[in-house]
Amino acid sequence: MANKQVYHLEKPMLEFFNTELVPWVEVGEGTAKTTIKTLADDDRTGDSTFLLHLPFNYYAGSEQVIHRFWEEVLILDGELTDLTLKKTFGVHYYSCRPPRMKHGPFTTTNPKGCTMLVITRYE
Repeated sequence: MANKQVYHLEKPMLEFFNTELVPWVEVGEGTAKTTIKTLADDDRTGDSTFLLHLPFNYYAGSEQVIHRFWEEVLILDGELTDLTLKKTFGVHYYSCRPPRMKHGPFTTTNPKGCTMLVITRYE
């Protein structure tokens, strides 16, 4: 009997593709508009992988944020300042936050802003 591979995928199977062809879309709130490039998502579960760009002088307000999902973040360009921790994080910094973990608020003071790879996953 031949081995049969069964995939239970929620996000689409995608082979390498040029993300420059994916448009940036304005979203969110704050003092400056944020933009995202959705790379893969699942409408059923809400799981998503996207690039997020926070522009120079972005300010997310004074309250910490809490999500109902896992959130992984990798900074690809620029810097992000956590106002609660009073620390600035740059390229190659990574975080993995479980659901209900308080974090932020954030701001950007680097002229490049901050571009991040974000992966969200609901339990």
